[in-house]
Amino acid sequence: MDSTTAKDVSAYLVSSPECYFGNSFDGNMKLQKLLVFSNLIHYTQHQKFLFDEDMYAFKNGIVVEDIRIPFQNDYFEFTTALENLNPVFDEAQLSSINMSIDIFNKLSAKELSDLHHELQTWNIKFNKSRLGSHYIKDLSLIKHEDIFEDDIEKLKKVISSYNSNRDDRIIFEVINDVTFYYDPSEISLDDNPEFMDYLETVSRSVGNGEDYTFFLSYDVDQGLYYY
Repeated sequence: MDSTTAKDVSAYLVSSPECYFGNSFDGNMKLQKLLVFSNLIHYTQHQKFLFDEDMYAFKNGIVVEDIRIPFQNDYFEFTTALENLNPVFDEAQLSSINMSIDIFNKLSAKELSDLHHELQTWNIKFNKSRLGSHYIKDLSLIKHEDIFEDDIEKLKKVISSYNSNRDDRIIFEVINDVTFYYDPSEISLDDNPEFMDYLETVSRSVGNGEDYTFFLSYDVDQGLYYY
């Protein structure tokens, strides 16, 4: 099947019982972030975008203007139109969208925006679009060739962790805007205050410009460590 549309993917997200996108700035932003993560996950796995609508690097992360603007201008008309769509996806497309929901839907709009800010693709394109105190929209356009390899490798780790924990789904803990992914069958944070103290210390040691996403592991000799 050829690439689908951003509106089709948005219709699926809006209709998902697990998702809620209220008539607010945060509701719009959360939809944008899940939509974009669906696209980036699909690109990481299949070397092509899930949909062809333009993505831009804006202040609060990567956005799809064809969805952001009608959501903002008339929420009820737009979401009603989405609910009346009956999009059809192939197995790979559906997997990418559901993976985006499973991994990222539990995060708030602000946390998702912070994750976008960790992407080198966003960082480079957003800063290149700045001209003094102004922004040139055309310079923030993200094309296939603009997706940085570092971001692809980071998403590959997230996808790998997700696939290896399908029964429990991926588990993560956000501390001071730093996200720690871990295998719940290997590590339990609920009854380990020492682990939480350790992660608190790690989160406060992360400097500006450094990676804000880590993967936890446990070794009998090394104890809890991250990479």
